[in-house]
Amino acid sequence: MSYRDWMVKKLAENEFSQEIDSAHPLGDNLIEIITEKGKTLIVGVIDTQTLITKDEVYNLYISGPKSPNIVVSKYGVVWHGSAIDFSRKQNIGWGGMGEINSAIDTEDYGDIQKREYQFVEEGLLKHSRVNHLERLYDRVFKIHRSGNLPPITITLIDSYELSGDEVRQAIKKYKSFDAILKTNPNGNPTGNAFSAASEIGAKIFVWKELYSRLTRI
Repeated sequence: MSYRDWMVKKLAENEFSQEIDSAHPLGDNLIEIITEKGKTLIVGVIDTQTLITKDEVYNLYISGPKSPNIVVSKYGVVWHGSAIDFSRKQNIGWGGMGEINSAIDTEDYGDIQKREYQFVEEGLLKHSRVNHLERLYDRVFKIHRSGNLPPITITLIDSYELSGDEVRQAIKKYKSFDAILKTNPNGNPTGNAFSAASEIGAKIFVWKELYSRLTRI
């Protein structure tokens, strides 16, 4: 069974939302959802274990019988920043199964992303030193700062007790960055996490520490 067909089955069985009346395949990589209130929602599915690029989203956008309102992928798959930017410009949400619920309740699909990302993005943009954000990957932001301050590239890790293995996995996925933002407000990074980050010259911050760091060279 393909990932798309597995999703159709789960959605039709209301395992993810009680607001869905029906869900059925559409074309090769789309799902058409009808909600209890009669809204039609088109979900695009990219079935890959590797990087999702702009080209993959673009091809899905133009090749199907209908354009998607949201594009989803398997858990843990990395989205390139260009794929995210393209989706947003076309008013298409992006994420996983959890974000389909968000799409049911809005027409502003381009605003849809994981809540963790949304919280960080909104928080950073409120900082007085942040000029704009450049999305390099789903979990990687390049923060461009005002006042001639150099940009800082951060990656997000949602972990209670951040470990060295989690840091190394992030390095393997995203190669290089200046800092790690531990997005889970509970728990503390381990000593092994700090050691692993230092291997590429990166620092680990919780939210308040990052806010303070953004004001300095």
